[in-house]
Amino acid sequence: MSALDKILAKSPNDEFPNGISLERHTTEAVDVWRILRKRYGHLPILDDEFWLRSLVAILFHDFGKASRNFQELTLGIDNPSRRLKFSDIKEKQVEDNRIRHEFLSGLFLYISDETFYLSNPESLYAVFSHHKRLSEALFEDHHLKIHIVKKEAMLEFVTFAKGVIETEFGKEKAASLLPLSNKAIEILDKIPTVLLRDKVYLERFRSKTIGKMTAESRYRYTFHKAILNIADWTSSGRKQMSNLLKYNQLDIENHIRKRAKEYFKGLRSFQIDCQQKGNLIAIAPTGSGKTEAALLWASQKSDYERILYLLPTRVTANAIWDRLNDYFSIEQTAIVHSSALLYRKELNDGNDYGDYLRDKTLFKNCSVATVDQWLTAGFNLSFWEIKNFHLYRAWVIIDEVHLYAPYTLGLVCASIQYLRERFETRFFIMSATMPLKLRTLLEKYLGQNGLVEDNELLNEARNRFRIEDKTVDELFPEIRKAVETDKKKVLLVVNTVDEAIRLYSQFEDLKPTCYHSRFIVRDRRLKEKGILELEIAQNTEGVLLIATQVVEVSLDVDYDVLFTENAPIDAIIQRAGRVNRKRVKTDSEVVVFQHTEITEKYVYKDQSRFLNKTFEVLKSRNGETLKEKELIDLVETVYDGLEIEKDKSFLDGLSKYEVFQKELSFIQDAVGEKLESAFTREGLDTTPIIPMCFEEKLKDKQATPDQKSYYQVNIRRNRVNQFRRLKDADEFVYLDVAYSYEKGVEFRSDIPLSKNY
Repeated sequence: MSALDKILAKSPNDEFPNGISLERHTTEAVDVWRILRKRYGHLPILDDEFWLRSLVAILFHDFGKASRNFQELTLGIDNPSRRLKFSDIKEKQVEDNRIRHEFLSGLFLYISDETFYLSNPESLYAVFSHHKRLSEALFEDHHLKIHIVKKEAMLEFVTFAKGVIETEFGKEKAASLLPLSNKAIEILDKIPTVLLRDKVYLERFRSKTIGKMTAESRYRYTFHKAILNIADWTSSGRKQMSNLLKYNQLDIENHIRKRAKEYFKGLRSFQIDCQQKGNLIAIAPTGSGKTEAALLWASQKSDYERILYLLPTRVTANAIWDRLNDYFSIEQTAIVHSSALLYRKELNDGNDYGDYLRDKTLFKNCSVATVDQWLTAGFNLSFWEIKNFHLYRAWVIIDEVHLYAPYTLGLVCASIQYLRERFETRFFIMSATMPLKLRTLLEKYLGQNGLVEDNELLNEARNRFRIEDKTVDELFPEIRKAVETDKKKVLLVVNTVDEAIRLYSQFEDLKPTCYHSRFIVRDRRLKEKGILELEIAQNTEGVLLIATQVVEVSLDVDYDVLFTENAPIDAIIQRAGRVNRKRVKTDSEVVVFQHTEITEKYVYKDQSRFLNKTFEVLKSRNGETLKEKELIDLVETVYDGLEIEKDKSFLDGLSKYEVFQKELSFIQDAVGEKLESAFTREGLDTTPIIPMCFEEKLKDKQATPDQKSYYQVNIRRNRVNQFRRLKDADEFVYLDVAYSYEKGVEFRSDIPLSKNY
């Protein structure tokens, strides 16, 4: 047995009682690299030199596992003689006496080919960071650690690696690589870790390269890091690369026919018209079949190009994921958002964290996600390199784009332009209402694009609009009558959570449902389930749902009448889409009442003029049953004169990535304060907390982190400091706020009302 056979990359387990050798793991990672090269080798940006250096990175990414202390860890051997005293380190950790293998892997490559890596550092940074976030703190405590690597093992591994390179690129290339490998072996064998890290090697490499990184460096690094991680994860997890996904118009038609049975009369002309090459903007009202239209557009994909379907909320993402599972199967389709792992576990489909890590980095052919998951990539978050790699020539669908505030819209536009220009990504942007100014703006960042409108449904009407110069309190008798006497399904929408909670108390005798953003995960799921069950049930009693803006796109519901606080016109139209959704009722009504001072000052503070103009233009059509096209015309009237590109928040979002990435030297990950300042929605820089009333319950049941996650709710960061809080051993924060299933989180009355929304 050679020295190489004795080096383990993976610990013994039931499947592999002797563990997995470093040679075997590396060979399997190279096999994945070959698949990736076959799939992406035709891309002009990935030339032979790139693939050569990528192969070297993969061959040596786990080279440091030959260190004796890593081998002892793998075999479960505790060696007290080399264990550090905890007084010598900054923070107690399980493996403080274990040197990280990627530290030695990267240093071996650097010392072996210093001249090359000082000029071309991207693939080496990928090796250093393939398990930990790339930051200034990487390996910061390694000057205290000890490494021992046998010369014999290092020599054998280099021989093995050069043999693989020779197979792929020939003898000449293999001979020219790693020219100083013998020198590197001598250094790793004799020089203590403190010198390897401080000043002599690692810090020297970092100081000479990190400040010279550019946007172009970030681009190259993205491919090196992604390919390394994909090869490593796939081989380590005993996974298979995704299968080819191909489908066409007939497949879509057959699927709809199966779902709709005798009601299906063929694809609508709007849907067929969306089957165009290139970027596309589609404008169509709710219920027009936009999902199928978008899938027809994406059916033009070739080979292993990905589909990414982006939505504003988790609930809508879950609903679309369920539909796409029917089309492509759960093996081909991923769901990605902040609580998607919990959602998958609820389905009991065997999905674990390792699977979800692959899902959230877009390994599957089709992924459904909230838009935030996509936008985090620009902030160097959440394995951004793999996400961007998988978006090369991908087909990205963005639904309900008109809902995003200027700051988020700026991030969207910046991302579209970057991916379109750098990664040849295609975009299909859908909206029920899109002002001409917004469409013109999107066209600028999309480059060449087409436009498709659903003229058939745009000429249909759903609801009568009534505008009342009254407060919601003045409408109490009418709301009660609609529920109690007329037995109608009534939707009451207001613009702040506190107002929704107040109204719940006013109508508590009617047994309403209160639905907003300040419920813990468990309760919000239960409420959503109950609301959707009402859609199926045969109701003989009236129904009252009191909600905030979250209802605009969160739930597929169909009510009889809507009472809504005034809001910008596009928000009103979205809310109205929850009434007579199926277009079969003849007496459905939308009642718009005056907005509050809080709404104007704090909720839509940058849109106050549009609030007032919305009320004015709706009053001019008071009592009319408005067609979808007429509603869109009202949008144009309200937003006439809007200059989105001059909006300060939009400009901030548009330039945010460039500024942020420069501060991170383009390739470093966001950690610490930078992590805290990376948010994708203006004013929604929230943090998860657990109401303190659940602390004892979770402690008594010895709740796992997964179980605790069901009790979390996102609260604005500026609120958290105003309340007593504590943190448990799992780093969950408990906040001393009032909470109930009926009302959610309530803030104390001594907090200024201006902060309570």
